[in-house]
Amino acid sequence: MLDCLAVVHSGVMFLRLRNILREQHSFHVDHASDYPSALQYCNQRMPDLILLDLISDTKAASDVIHQIRTKNEGHKPRFLILVDEDKVMELGDFLREGNYEAVISSCDSDMLTAKLSQMGVL
Repeated sequence: MLDCLAVVHSGVMFLRLRNILREQHSFHVDHASDYPSALQYCNQRMPDLILLDLISDTKAASDVIHQIRTKNEGHKPRFLILVDEDKVMELGDFLREGNYEAVISSCDSDMLTAKLSQMGVL
């Protein structure tokens, strides 16, 4: 069973993602509502996958990804960035900086499954 941390501000979004990942792919899914909570979680347990909602600007998200990646040299989680359709244009440079993918936050289960397969998570 793979571990996933969903860093999302919306409880509704978390429940939707958790249901898809748990029921269709047998993930264990935990929740963090903000970036500091995500860092604290990763200090205790490093997940296999982190779904990261762009809660604020891309610079803050890039900083938290860097901090998480430097916390544990052995196990490196994969990151999937969740973005609202109106923020897609902000992702160009952000995605070029690191080894992570993005998907629209309102994606359905087929889109999420396809992206996780493309990333090699499934």
